[in-house]
Amino acid sequence: MGGLWGDFNGQHLFVHTLHNGGMSVARDPSLAEALGHKPTVLAEGIGPDGEALVGTKSSLALRRDGAWRVFGWVDVERGSWNGETQTFRWWTTHEGEKFEVTLEDEGRLPELFLERVQASTVATFHYDLDSGGELRIVVRRALDGSDEMHFFALTSGGATLADPGTREYAIAETDRIKAEYAVD
Repeated sequence: MGGLWGDFNGQHLFVHTLHNGGMSVARDPSLAEALGHKPTVLAEGIGPDGEALVGTKSSLALRRDGAWRVFGWVDVERGSWNGETQTFRWWTTHEGEKFEVTLEDEGRLPELFLERVQASTVATFHYDLDSGGELRIVVRRALDGSDEMHFFALTSGGATLADPGTREYAIAETDRIKAEYAVD
């Protein structure tokens, strides 16, 4: 059973933190502070050591060691839930940073994760490169109400953006897509 032990006015308290009727992390005032507004939590998961993973309409938030780290859905590249190990992991679009958290109760997070990443994806363009491999340009929209568009170039199959030809092609295609769709 997940929970937090603490002292309150000289009394020892145990705060039950599981999703099944326990105290929701949505009420944690530090979450609102980290998000910059009162959260509307759509799904949450609680870990054995007080870690929490929270999904809102615009963000994914991780509480670890008492501090929140917030990721806009547009900044989340991909992720997965492993029910056997009760592990949720995800990668960001910036430097491919990887995060992992164990959750005793994942709630609706796996479904929400997929839905929010898909909701932020506007279009994906695939290119087979003459030099081998594949280039994908992914257009994502921020879900924070700003409708800001983000463009990501991803390679696979041996292609790399370190190759000047691939990099130049990715930039040219991104510029073409921006012009075609009238995106600044």
